[in-house]
Amino acid sequence: LLTHYIQHSPWLDLGINLALGLPADEKAKVWGSMYIPDYLKAGFKNAEILKNNEFVSYIVNEKLHFKEKETGEKKSFKLFRVLSPMVIFTIFLMLAIIVSILEYKTSFKSIWFDKILYGLTGILGFVILLLWVATEHDVMNNNLNILWAMPLNLFIFWSFKKAGYNKIIAYYLISYSFLLAAILMFWKIFPQELHISLIALIIALLIRSVLKSVKGIKTIKS
Repeated sequence: LLTHYIQHSPWLDLGINLALGLPADEKAKVWGSMYIPDYLKAGFKNAEILKNNEFVSYIVNEKLHFKEKETGEKKSFKLFRVLSPMVIFTIFLMLAIIVSILEYKTSFKSIWFDKILYGLTGILGFVILLLWVATEHDVMNNNLNILWAMPLNLFIFWSFKKAGYNKIIAYYLISYSFLLAAILMFWKIFPQELHISLIALIIALLIRSVLKSVKGIKTIKS
């Protein structure tokens, strides 16, 4: 129901999709849709009451108290529409591919990139977890975004350094890779509708996780 009103604000659209869980994907009934003023107006317009043993319209007349001025697009937010989540996450994906190729073929180290990628997704995972368990908003419960924005990412991003891997980190990255791959494979039948721009970010996480888990296993065996 919100899509029509936030289609020109891609970051707001993404934020709402990240914050809301499975309950928000349920089809809204008439009463549940009336949190939006337009739907509330339509509901009142069609409402009837029983008067003198007959049903009559609940609304006798309408009076406009405030009319929004047509100001056009806000130029200050034009940059946010150009640098949409789709654009930013695609850039992240391209960087992940370039960094991974350089790291695989040369002695290039990508500590900074992994710290940003896993650190930010870990922080996001904690925010999603808090919205789920620490608030009373039912629509934020059972948020499956937490499967890719894993809070545990915040605890392992510090381990991405020039020397040293341990089995816990390596096996975590292997499990995380399988989870990310499963989300992408079953995207269309996934229980919760995830934001389309997240595909690029999840692929970037998958590429980095697979490469680092392989390198981690090799390091441990050697």
